[in-house]
Amino acid sequence: MTTEHHHGEQPYWTDDRPLLRLPIGRSARLVRVRSHIAPERYRGLGSETLFPLAERSGERSYVQSHLYFYAPEESRREQRLADAQSWYYPAPADRALVLWELISSSWPWQPNPDPREDFIFRSLWLAYERLLVERFPDARQLFTTWEDTPYTRADWEGFLTTIGYRKSGEAAFSKEIR
Repeated sequence: MTTEHHHGEQPYWTDDRPLLRLPIGRSARLVRVRSHIAPERYRGLGSETLFPLAERSGERSYVQSHLYFYAPEESRREQRLADAQSWYYPAPADRALVLWELISSSWPWQPNPDPREDFIFRSLWLAYERLLVERFPDARQLFTTWEDTPYTRADWEGFLTTIGYRKSGEAAFSKEIR
């Protein structure tokens, strides 16, 4: 995919790749993920509400993604499924991935009120986790939170538990990367 840019500017979206095939509507669709990945400085507050940072400041990688497919597949009309944000903290003592959010678009799939019963959401979440782990192979731990979800805390905690997370703080959940 090409992105237009002018006067030597770098395009915002720097990575675009296939993610997984999912049954959407009446057919299986190839879901793609387009990401902006960039280093950024952190200082003080942020993800340390999810886990204690080894260093109070440093550099982390920011990842913003759109998960989408082409509808119909032979066209180039994009249909967005979800948006995601995450960070990777590479410090030797941290090596932590924070999957802050994966939020669905309303169409073409109406999320189930209970995320444990939503096959598409669960599939997208797990595929996005795998993508992050592949991109940051030194990561040892995944963290997430219940912030920014449309689900009740009990349903969200149930969903995270079914995919291998454990509660690790007031609003924090963690999962070992194997």
